[in-house]
Amino acid sequence: MKIVGEIKYSLLAALILLLAWEVKALFFLLFVAFLPLLHIVQIKQSFWRSFLSFYIPFFLFFGFSNLDLFLEGFKTTALVVGLLTLPAIWSLPFLLSKWTYKKSSTTLMLLAFPFYYTALEVLNYYWEIAFPWHHLGLALS
Repeated sequence: MKIVGEIKYSLLAALILLLAWEVKALFFLLFVAFLPLLHIVQIKQSFWRSFLSFYIPFFLFFGFSNLDLFLEGFKTTALVVGLLTLPAIWSLPFLLSKWTYKKSSTTLMLLAFPFYYTALEVLNYYWEIAFPWHHLGLALS
């Protein structure tokens, strides 16, 4: 029963991210898109189950947001590798938050999460194989 709840939160996060990204009128949903994932941080589970709970929504987000590239025939190795690796990289702030939560408290985890996420955005900016159109801040413009 617990796994169903984790998947439910993962799918909810993916849906909110897709709605906020694709429908410009719903951009404000970006401000609550990570709440289901932050709830998963507080669930006791193994590292790999946590990783999958964070990987699934980002995999769905990248897959559906790049669906037009696949349909147009743009099937390069970089796109496929990016679709498989970027969700893992975007899961890092949540895994670090889970580690912070286990070592300290909810308050410290919530204070540390923006720093973890900002570090991810900086890495995404300087990383050579990043997809620059996947900064969530672009949905706010």
